[in-house]
Amino acid sequence: MDKIDRIWLGFGYGEWGGDLHVFNTGSKEFEKPRLNKFDIALWPVKSFFEDKSTVYLSSGLDHMMASGIIVKFDDSLSASVVFESGYGNEVRQTSKDSTLRSMNGEYIGPAVYNSFNNSIYYYSQNGIFKGELSKDLSKIKNWDLVIKPKLHWNNGQPDAVGSPMNVLKLEIIDGDRFVLLSQNDGIGFYDGARLTMTK
Repeated sequence: MDKIDRIWLGFGYGEWGGDLHVFNTGSKEFEKPRLNKFDIALWPVKSFFEDKSTVYLSSGLDHMMASGIIVKFDDSLSASVVFESGYGNEVRQTSKDSTLRSMNGEYIGPAVYNSFNNSIYYYSQNGIFKGELSKDLSKIKNWDLVIKPKLHWNNGQPDAVGSPMNVLKLEIIDGDRFVLLSQNDGIGFYDGARLTMTK
């Protein structure tokens, strides 16, 4: 639920993309977002988050290749792309030890807004990245690696060839610390210097 009491519902259908619904609890009606260049039929929704005035969603897919996107919605529910990674976009240099087969882009999972430093954090197969909203976040160079957790991946999904996302949620504590919920390795606490996993 966002600051003006709208419920955001996102769905993921693997290689068949996703779906998005916005319900206004005041008027008791669904509102139709204008998706513009954001083609929801290609993007399974992974998370919603909100800064002081804007709702965002993150999406990612591992199917033949890895891809991910972060989108924001203005007051009129008009969508615009903040950052996109995938085939044909800027590609982050990846290490050889990655367990993901698809390295053409970033398989973006959960993302979150940090009000303490006015930044967005997102998780992908390449780690947890931080982007300050004062910068042009469409450029991959403006996203800084915070940490690259060594987490386990599962093989196969019912609706896509690649791996299911192995981090389900990020939660901010303050300007340096956060918590992550993984699929296979328990809960991780980042204290600003290192990550501790607990099961």
